Amino acid sequence: MAQTRQGKTLDQVKKVLVIESIRPKGMVMLNGETEVVIAPDRSEATVAAMIGDFDAVVTRTTMIDREIIKRGKKLQVIGRHGAGLDTVAVDYATESGVCVVYTPEANARSVAELAVSLMLASTRNLIAADRGQRVERDYNTRNDVMGHDLENRTVGIIGVGRIGRLIAKMCIQGFDMKVLGFDPFVSAGDLAKLGVQKADTVFDIFKKSDFVSLNCPLTDEVRGIVNKTTLQMMKPSAYLINCARGPIVDEAALCEALKAGVIKGASIDVYAVEPPPKDNPLFDAPNLIATPHMATMTHESMDLMSTTCAEGVLSVLREEKPRFLADPAVWDRRKIQTK
Repeated sequence: MAQTRQGKTLDQVKKVLVIESIRPKGMVMLNGETEVVIAPDRSEATVAAMIGDFDAVVTRTTMIDREIIKRGKKLQVIGRHGAGLDTVAVDYATESGVCVVYTPEANARSVAELAVSLMLASTRNLIAADRGQRVERDYNTRNDVMGHDLENRTVGIIGVGRIGRLIAKMCIQGFDMKVLGFDPFVSAGDLAKLGVQKADTVFDIFKKSDFVSLNCPLTDEVRGIVNKTTLQMMKPSAYLINCARGPIVDEAALCEALKAGVIKGASIDVYAVEPPPKDNPLFDAPNLIATPHMATMTHESMDLMSTTCAEGVLSVLREEKPRFLADPAVWDRRKIQTK
């Protein structure tokens, strides 16, 4: 039998299906120990048809649902190239003894920096200023884009995890802002150590903040939490920033609120459907900054996501416990199933 990677025979080499190409640093790691195949497209149907031959799969945006996991007869590990887990059926994977690894620390700084950038762009009217000067060639635009300093403004953060904490740090240390935080999994004491005041309810965030920043994972509890009712709780001078997940926001309600002047503005990086339809009415709303789900799109973030994801996948294939398991309980389940 011919020898291949690290002296293993061909029939011993693990196979990894990469649905969408990841950065070269991660690909080099995978290619060093496994046989890597790039899927011809990222559709769930294609992945379902191919998955039976693979020991691992790496996904960026493609949903890995129960059916795909069920068809993965050899599947040991799902590598989620990202921090969110809403595109993987984690519970069913655990039940099936399949590890789900992900990259919770890789993109925190990039997302936090974009969120703060959007606060600045909103309150200083940078988009309108650029259009006035560069497109309309009107220097007097400067008289129409009067903004506000961030100092002493209040940012309300829904979800004070890795990203939310970095946003709080940047806002407090960089701009002398006040920070309210709502996170049922973080105590008032722990938030106080960050300089963050814990909001009693999520509604306090909407009522008291000059900026509402969404930085929570998509769960049933927060799906649609930004809606007509909560938007009307916000100050007329307030801004909404969403760098989390699209379905947290009722897009129709946000569009209506912007057109009616219920809030001052919004910056949206994520959408209910991605990619969003070109005729999405939200894009015609005033005082909106729309970006194409780019919060993680920095060279540093993408490199780190690729290597962290590859590291997790390879750890499982080597039968070593990975650093970032979506559900740590799966590791003991795997041991029981292999006895």
